[in-house]
Amino acid sequence: MPHVAYIGLGSNLGERRTFLLEATLAMAQLGQLQACSSVYQTPPWGDPFQPAYYNAAVCLHTELHPQALLTALLTIEGAHGRKRNQERPCGPRTLDLDILMLGEQGQEVLTLASLVVPHPRLHLRAFALRPLLDISASLIHPVLGRSLVQLFTDLPASERDSLEALGPL
Repeated sequence: MPHVAYIGLGSNLGERRTFLLEATLAMAQLGQLQACSSVYQTPPWGDPFQPAYYNAAVCLHTELHPQALLTALLTIEGAHGRKRNQERPCGPRTLDLDILMLGEQGQEVLTLASLVVPHPRLHLRAFALRPLLDISASLIHPVLGRSLVQLFTDLPASERDSLEALGPL
């Protein structure tokens, strides 16, 4: 049974845009890419003493179960130099791939030991919400019952305004 996954991409070390593009091409091998957002330059979240991020999002139709998809995404991160066990939380990284939402309309809720969907901090992060809005502004957060547009609007104006659109991936 096919799954629809909304995946967030981020990079703030090395060739950021190249890493996002290569990750997107690798994800295309896991299924069919339905949509890609623009790339946004965003200030670091959680740990301000690091370079700015490039962020984007994709919608992927895949036959992989969400846990298998997560494993594949971690493999893609590793191929791009990501070393999760050596990083500080919210610290700099070559590549970060997160499953943000699942289901055609983002309606699926999943709680596993290694994966919680929707992403538990999605509603707090302009850098994740804004690219998702490029893909589908009609998505509703299945736990909070609010549209992504509403969640983005609820964020402080300073955070919303800190995103700089850099164009297509």
